Amino acid sequence: MAEETKVWVSTDAIARVINPNSKNSTRRFGSTSSDVTSDDGHVNWGWTFASVVSGGHSGDDGALDGKSPVKVQIEDEESEYNRTTVEIPGKDIDDGFVVMANVHGDEDGSDFGDSDDENDNFEDGACGYPDDLITLTHLHEPAVVHCLKKRYAKDKIYTNTGPILIALNPFKRCNKLYSDRVMKQYWQRGERAMLMGTSKSEDNSEELSPHVYDLADATYRSMMLR
Repeated sequence: MAEETKVWVSTDAIARVINPNSKNSTRRFGSTSSDVTSDDGHVNWGWTFASVVSGGHSGDDGALDGKSPVKVQIEDEESEYNRTTVEIPGKDIDDGFVVMANVHGDEDGSDFGDSDDENDNFEDGACGYPDDLITLTHLHEPAVVHCLKKRYAKDKIYTNTGPILIALNPFKRCNKLYSDRVMKQYWQRGERAMLMGTSKSEDNSEELSPHVYDLADATYRSMMLR
């Protein structure tokens, strides 16, 4: 392969390989109350990031399959398995315990970058973490959680998934998110779309991130037209 294949690996699958005789939970995708931050700072939320070292492929398309085991190296600073190389059985690939990761453009560790722009929270293109989850190439649990986590770290608490708005509790005041000025931006975009007979997605005059103001504006206009 010309480029490294990045994957998400279930921590349950890794635990079964490293400690085959230990009792594992029956949860498939790691979402129980046992997922906590340990005293040493390691986080287990059910998945960890890795690079494929060998195996797990058929053909040249880079797709994963379970015809052979896949050897991966964990590359996740938060994981207790960081820098560990493990061979995951092919059956676990077929069962969904190893899935392809998306390329976000911050694999060099640059993450979102820093910005002091007061409008930063409303600009699209948060280093490859999209406003709409359905645009992700690989859409599955770790891809969704990872994207939401990265956006949350930049106070982007709203994310679309198709027509649905996902809202995460910031547990702090986000003054830049709520103001008359911000509300007016979404109202103006809604006005332009209505007057021109176009959808908001076709309005390239102003890039606005997902927001409850946008949902409220669309809901009100839809109600008034009925």
